[in-house]
Amino acid sequence: MQQSVSLIAGAVLSALLCSTALADNNQPTNRAARGDITEPGGARRLAGDQTAALQASLSNKTAKNVILLIGDGMGDSEITGARNYAEGAGGYFKGIDALPLTGQYTHYSLDKKSHKPDYVTDSAASATAWATGVKTYNGALGVDVNGKDQPTILELAKAAGKATGNVSTAELARCHTGGTGFARNLAQVLRPEETSEQCASNALENGGHGSITEQLIKTRADVTLGGGQNPSLSWRKAANGRGKR
Repeated sequence: MQQSVSLIAGAVLSALLCSTALADNNQPTNRAARGDITEPGGARRLAGDQTAALQASLSNKTAKNVILLIGDGMGDSEITGARNYAEGAGGYFKGIDALPLTGQYTHYSLDKKSHKPDYVTDSAASATAWATGVKTYNGALGVDVNGKDQPTILELAKAAGKATGNVSTAELARCHTGGTGFARNLAQVLRPEETSEQCASNALENGGHGSITEQLIKTRADVTLGGGQNPSLSWRKAANGRGKR
């Protein structure tokens, strides 16, 4: 997986959680180890009755906005290593560790032929699962294991009249940014020339959705920001633009 990709820059997470970042040792969001860690219960991170906090988080209120933050290749092990280094094993991050609810998820993709679990997923299949709620095979974007188009969370938000954004520290024509936002691709091809050569059925000239780059231009979010300027620019295919970016 491309380790540098993240859907939304880390600064956004800091802003989102600024209120919890101000937590002090007396607030219920404090998740540092409490008491003598050599004693029974001394390493607990929760203090007192959490019922009220959980009930509040499970209310039926509709979320006004949603931010989906993806740290590509970042799991519990990486977060634990960062926490140990920055805060100590008994410490906590005032943002992510103060969230009232967390969850786990499955990590496998599907085999294209057998439709059975493929134990090692890739960026394309995992981005599709995040964005559509549908598992697919490695290399596929925005489609199920049978190649059928699936609506993404960004498209649903746009259809509902929401302002949308797609921000990445990597180039925009990559699997996680394309897959979570706008792209339909049967073979993880990024640019027009690659699509024509590697997945002809996806090419625009053959009635397909086109490359990730072409779909970005057609259905991109209201705010679209990415890195990797030179790799993300496609070579022009028209005669008067051949050899130019």
